[in-house]
Amino acid sequence: QSTWEFSFIAKPGDVESGYAKPWLSAEPFRGLLMPADSIDVSITARVDRRSAAALALGEPMEDILILHLENGKDYFLNVRGSYRRSCFGLGLGTLVRARGPLRSFAQGDLAEGPVLSVPKELWALVDVLFAKAHAAQGVFLQSGSEAECTAIREALDTGAPLSALDVSLVSVGETLLRFLLSLETPVIPPRMAPRCIDAALSADACRDIVGVFPTPH
Repeated sequence: QSTWEFSFIAKPGDVESGYAKPWLSAEPFRGLLMPADSIDVSITARVDRRSAAALALGEPMEDILILHLENGKDYFLNVRGSYRRSCFGLGLGTLVRARGPLRSFAQGDLAEGPVLSVPKELWALVDVLFAKAHAAQGVFLQSGSEAECTAIREALDTGAPLSALDVSLVSVGETLLRFLLSLETPVIPPRMAPRCIDAALSADACRDIVGVFPTPH
């Protein structure tokens, strides 16, 4: 009898990428097993802005995990899933060129030529807040309902009108914040953030900075 040290290891020739794709993780990803002992390992798929864009544009949601036993053999675990496309996690450049709802999105739906001034999903959220601004008490200051935020997100992804939903403005506001935080690249490009901070106290300087933002921003 002896102890077994296990770990999930990177694929040969791809050490820099880690043991799994960005949306996949194992917990614990390494450990030590004593004789007659056992351990549960959780495999979790979590899509965030690091991986959402690639998956939405058609990258297969699949990976192979290599479970390595020290001084033993390797085990190969095939992981596959399906990703329901969402406007969350994409870049502004993609969103302004996407035709139709993101749920039914295909690469051929990216418009060539003229594009939207702002993503239609962003417009829909702001339009609701603007139309009911008189009743917007607590927006951005209180937490919205998780169920309502999920319903709003589903409507944005499927193209359903937000006006048909029975949701609070607080939930609309929270969904807007989540949408902005999920963008592949922030509205203010990181490389331009210092200039924006320096210009914050001058309206003219702010207008000049916005004028040199990348077009989708």
